[in-house]
Amino acid sequence: VLRRTQAGASSSDEQTYSAGPFVVDRASWTIQYHQTELDLTRHEFEILSILVGNPERVYSRENLLQMVWEAPDHRLTRTVDAHIKNLRAKLRAIEPDADPIKTRRGVGYFASWTR
Repeated sequence: VLRRTQAGASSSDEQTYSAGPFVVDRASWTIQYHQTELDLTRHEFEILSILVGNPERVYSRENLLQMVWEAPDHRLTRTVDAHIKNLRAKLRAIEPDADPIKTRRGVGYFASWTR
C-alpha cells in the first residue's frame, strides 16, 4: 500500500496539475485531455496519471503492475498492455493524430506529447 501511495504522490504533491494537453485531478479522480474529460476505469486513471506525471520516464510492465494493482503477483503483465490499448483508443477518440503514450520496445511505456 505504501508503494502505491508514494508512487502516486511522486508524480505531484498537488491534487491537480497540468502536463502538456492533460489536466489531472487526483481529488476527483478525473483526467482531461485537450479540455475533454476522459471516462476512465480506476486502473486506467492510475496508469495514465503515473505516465503523465512523469513524462519521458519509461515504466516497465512490472513497474506499472507493482504501482497500480493491489495484488500484482496475481496479475499477468499483459494486463498492463490491455489497459494501455484501451487508454490509447480513448485518447485517439479525442485527438486522432496524437499518440501521447509511447512504447519503448523491450522496456516499457512512457508519456510524450512533443512531436
